[in-house]
Amino acid sequence: MLAIIRECYRRGIKADISDIEMEKDITPEEHMNYLRYLISLGAVEGMSVDKEIPKSKFFFDTKSFEELGPNKLFEVKNDKYVWSYEYATKAYVDYLSTLLYMPMLGNILIHIVAYFTVSSYLGELDKKYLQIDIEDRFSLNNTYIYVNLLSCSKTLKCFENIFLNIDLESYNLDLDYVIFYNNGVAANRIKYWSNEEKVKLMSKENFVEGGIYLLWERHKMNNSNPAGRILNCTVIALNEIHDTYIEYTSIGIGKT
Repeated sequence: MLAIIRECYRRGIKADISDIEMEKDITPEEHMNYLRYLISLGAVEGMSVDKEIPKSKFFFDTKSFEELGPNKLFEVKNDKYVWSYEYATKAYVDYLSTLLYMPMLGNILIHIVAYFTVSSYLGELDKKYLQIDIEDRFSLNNTYIYVNLLSCSKTLKCFENIFLNIDLESYNLDLDYVIFYNNGVAANRIKYWSNEEKVKLMSKENFVEGGIYLLWERHKMNNSNPAGRILNCTVIALNEIHDTYIEYTSIGIGKT
């Protein structure tokens, strides 16, 4: 959403987000900073801030999009537009240091997709889908490059013309969990929780006394393999939920 607001602003269009609801407590602070920065630029209809906001780390200067245009930003192949690192190294000759800056490549790709989405919506592009080819050397350890795009493509209708070409079956990768985990880290959910925080979240997510739930345990999780692997499952019966403690019955299920 922020990248689309940024792209609209580049075109001189103010975005109206009055109908969008955000849960501030699980929205990463850097995302909120990016939104505040875009509001300070005047990119959002009917919203303003009363002080100068520094640029967020997610900010990307999209001026290069104006000069490259769709004919160079993407490679046109019959019924589709294609982005690949190999193509970009040849087409972005004057912008290699910015458009292919590796630590920010995931962020840059999101803004490129925003350009495609807005251009398609305004009828500036032919009715083709965008294929993003992620090379093997980016795919496994650097999930940040594509995981947010995959998350959007799975949940947002406006992203239905985005296709990410990556052979996920080649890797022992629990993609849905990686998306869940990455979103959890960004929302500051991966931490030690106080009982008060647990009770508040359980109420919000409709965990109730007398409910039966499944708790999956993962094993060998680390920075290079945040998904780990499922080790076992425990059946949890919530007996009582109090402000200072939670009483439950657990039944372990052996791996079969």
